[in-house]
Amino acid sequence: KKEKDKILFVIPAYNEAENIEKVIKEIKKDAPFADILVINDCSKDNTVNMMENYIEQHKETSIQLVCHEQNKGIIAARNTALSHAKGIYCYMHDADDWMDDDCLETLALEAQKNYPDRIIAEFRDVDVKGKVQQVRNLPRNPNHWLYPMHDGCLYKRSVISDNHIQYEDRSWDDLTFNFLFSCKLKTASYIQKPIHNYYVNPDSESGSNTTRKNTNIQKVSEYMKRCSPSLIIRKIQLETI
Repeated sequence: KKEKDKILFVIPAYNEAENIEKVIKEIKKDAPFADILVINDCSKDNTVNMMENYIEQHKETSIQLVCHEQNKGIIAARNTALSHAKGIYCYMHDADDWMDDDCLETLALEAQKNYPDRIIAEFRDVDVKGKVQQVRNLPRNPNHWLYPMHDGCLYKRSVISDNHIQYEDRSWDDLTFNFLFSCKLKTASYIQKPIHNYYVNPDSESGSNTTRKNTNIQKVSEYMKRCSPSLIIRKIQLETI
């Protein structure tokens, strides 16, 4: 297998009948042997039928559909995916996001070159029409502690499974997940160009108003203070210098 075919794509899905097939075709076009794990969170639309038909018609592809018996939310869907995950790297891909044409090739080359625990790439925030709202650029000297988003990132699965890392049921769940992952990772690589497009849903935490965002950041900060011993704080200071 090529390096990009060793990536597991994690796709939580709730009422994503309009988007899910497009995302899968996009992945398979560039990495035909990559594993895709779709977690259906008790969708009320045609998501399940569409996925079952697609899998039946494309038996040569490696796609697994796991269905929740009741709606549990995106955090539970991601954790279900992690419990079923196989392969070397995981890529968290929302059903309404999309990748640049060279996204997988860029990540795979970096994985093959350095085999890091986490690969962090820049990405764009886009609206419902695909218009770029902002580009999440990396600083000149990036540090994994200071990059809490999972969009456009590869995670070494063994770090997640060996340390029982999960998403937690709180605001800005990718921030807390990345904090726990950063406590265990040993190496990180950086792609200093945008290769992923993140759809900012105006009803989500990331698309909500400033007051709500600041409240969530405060909650996460309090969480990190409770979880992180002074040794970890010192480690962040040393790695940032």
